[in-house]
Amino acid sequence: MMECCNCVYKSDALSEKEKMVRGISYSLLLSMVWIPFYADPENIQKITSYKVLLTTFFLSHLVALLLGIFIGCAKKNCWARKVFSHLPKPIYLLHPAPTAWDYQFSKEDVANKYVEVGLKNGKIIKGYFSYQSFASSDRDYRDLYLETFHRTTCFGKWEDVPCNAGIWINPDSIQYIKFYKGSDQNEILEQKTT
Repeated sequence: MMECCNCVYKSDALSEKEKMVRGISYSLLLSMVWIPFYADPENIQKITSYKVLLTTFFLSHLVALLLGIFIGCAKKNCWARKVFSHLPKPIYLLHPAPTAWDYQFSKEDVANKYVEVGLKNGKIIKGYFSYQSFASSDRDYRDLYLETFHRTTCFGKWEDVPCNAGIWINPDSIQYIKFYKGSDQNEILEQKTT
């Protein structure tokens, strides 16, 4: 269940103790789902055939999978934050993403965006971040791979660099990243001039 949750929403790297506590808490949550079934003595007497046993086994794993996906979606979409902020006396919870990097690159709409990466040496890399791109989720090594990169013409328009197969950007050289809405280069040019 924890792995399903982490596949949907990758949270900060956890220590072994934190993983163990989280695993135990998910196990308790899953046990609460199945206690009504196992607490009834009639149900336990029915579990004598292999078909019922296999069905129970697969059903319990399916529930764990669905519960993990649900918890991951709830964390990713901040459902608890939204609910608690709309109470008569609002409670504001911290965002589950530990850094702005994790927040931005975990969003579903981050794909198909043009980006501008400012480097510490003053140079700027312009590129396209989509499904073949990659942003590291490692806390200590935040490298970036853009599937295509572009150069700027003398008129300020982005144009593809011929035969380019992407660019890897060292995390030590990244100073900032700008994300542009829209997937058309002309839209980006209009945004920058207005």
